[in-house]
Amino acid sequence: MEVRILWTDFALSQLEDIYDFYKYKASPRIAKKLVKSVVEESITLESNPLIGINETPPRSPAQGISRTCAPNVKC
Repeated sequence: MEVRILWTDFALSQLEDIYDFYKYKASPRIAKKLVKSVVEESITLESNPLIGINETPPRSPAQGISRTCAPNVKC
C-alpha cells in the first residue's frame, strides 16, 4: 500500500507559526529542532501508516487521513 503525506496550506502555516513562536519564546535552535521533529514524524507516518490515528475528512469520505503527534507537541 502506497501512502503519501500531503501538507495542506493550513498545516504549513501552522508549522510556520510554531517555528515563529518558539523562535521568539525559546531560541531559533529550539524552534528548528521542534519543527524538524514534526516533519520527521510525518515521514515516519508515511513509511508506517498504521501507527497514526485514522480520521475521515468531511469533504472526502473515500480517502482516510491519519495523524500522529511529534514528541513534545500537543495534539
